[in-house]
Amino acid sequence: FRTTRKLPVFALAALIAVSAAACDSSPSEPSDFSTTFNGSVSAATIFQQHNLTASRSGTLTAVITWNNAAVDLDIALTNNSCDSDFLGGGCVIHDGSFAVGVTSETVSTVVTDGQAVRFFVLNFSQNASTNYTITVTIN
Repeated sequence: FRTTRKLPVFALAALIAVSAAACDSSPSEPSDFSTTFNGSVSAATIFQQHNLTASRSGTLTAVITWNNAAVDLDIALTNNSCDSDFLGGGCVIHDGSFAVGVTSETVSTVVTDGQAVRFFVLNFSQNASTNYTITVTIN
């Protein structure tokens, strides 16, 4: 008689445990976003630009890399209203990196899902050209 009474108690406890696990309603975080832009600049190139629309909210980080520290590349992260002079109406410069003698630079800003941003790669080397890669992550 006691064994038959304990069985429903154990069954009820198991049912509650399974139900609690199935009803976990905590929201899941969106997965990290990553993309790459490849480009090049020549001695005659003042700048290149790349546009991106954020596919999720979070911290956007962009790292530009190239091979030759004698080539002075810089990167500016702006909204999509900026033109090459950074004077466009409503132009907002979110971040910029303007180091000399390096082969990588990093910019970052907080973005929202659907926000459009623009990367300007600036070439301050008058007689040099190089290829570069910009790796962008949002997390």
